Amino acid sequence: MRRVPVAHLCLGVLYVVMLALATGSLRAGSLRSDDVAEIARVLFGLIGLAAAVRAARSRDLDRRAHRAWLTVAVSFAVLVVSPLLKLGLEAIGIRSAADDVTHVAFVLALLVALQMFPLGRTTRRER
Repeated sequence: MRRVPVAHLCLGVLYVVMLALATGSLRAGSLRSDDVAEIARVLFGLIGLAAAVRAARSRDLDRRAHRAWLTVAVSFAVLVVSPLLKLGLEAIGIRSAADDVTHVAFVLALLVALQMFPLGRTTRRER
């Protein structure tokens, strides 16, 4: 059996702690569900960003896969800064579409990243 890396355990504990805090805050009424969603978005974005950067730094990757993982990291960076983008859009008067714009930006960046991954070699029969 292989041991679970400490970083993975820390991320799991952080997730459980944030889930417990969010649940307690919602029950107590100190946070709205929208606030909890923003916190979760940033937290998941940070976890995804850290994982994508770690994957991109792997020495076993070819150039295309390295670039694809860096693009995945950029898409998660969009997710991390999306609350700031939302605040900026609301400041200039775009209230109703602010959430939609940030979600679409993240999804488009992630789709572009996924299209950049190289395909494995296949035979004519496998294709």
